Amino acid sequence: MRVILGSSAAVWLATGSISLAAPNDCPRPFDENEPYPTEVALLNEPPRGWTYRQSPNRLPLYYSDADRANQSSCYEGCSTQWIPLQAPDDARAVGEWTLIKRLDGRLQWAHRARPLYTRIHDSPEAPSGDGVDGKWHLLPFCP
Repeated sequence: MRVILGSSAAVWLATGSISLAAPNDCPRPFDENEPYPTEVALLNEPPRGWTYRQSPNRLPLYYSDADRANQSSCYEGCSTQWIPLQAPDDARAVGEWTLIKRLDGRLQWAHRARPLYTRIHDSPEAPSGDGVDGKWHLLPFCP
């Protein structure tokens, strides 16, 4: 099951959509048939629009400009502040969502080759990591 959370009610769907671009620069239109991982949900956040969230806690998802394609640079002190979006050991890539192996052997979700994270002490209602250090960005969803 996949979750798409609106501003007033949750709607469960069997699929989701994927895109990573600046909110005003969507590379392609919404495709509700494109899959995404069960550890991810979509949340409508007007005026920003749709954003991906960690499921089931609805925590904001972030990517870092410091990471290289399919490779995290966030370890030690960084990973205590920016928590990698962990995937189960039996996870498989789906659509534009891929898996990377961290140095400790755990799997981490990546979207369009960008490793994903949540931020410690962040909240679903008030994402606080967008723009931190000029390199952390909220993962957008293009409708």
